[in-house]
Amino acid sequence: MSPRRKKERKLKRPEMRRLSGEELRAWRKKHGLTQAELAWLLGVSQSAIGKWETGDRKIPPFLSFTLSCLEREFLEGGHP
Repeated sequence: MSPRRKKERKLKRPEMRRLSGEELRAWRKKHGLTQAELAWLLGVSQSAIGKWETGDRKIPPFLSFTLSCLEREFLEGGHP
């Protein structure tokens, strides 16, 4: 008799695409956040947000996933 194996659940890989600075700015404004507030939520500096939005610095590819998690939190009433 073979041991029972738990049925493994495959997790869907989150989308990891690079946002443009314009998309980031639009997302931030859609949720009524200042650069400082978004920076605080992400644990980065306000200048990093500004540089991402203007294209002076590359936006990390995981940020789209992080923002989708924040959006889900906002929908559940967790907006700061």
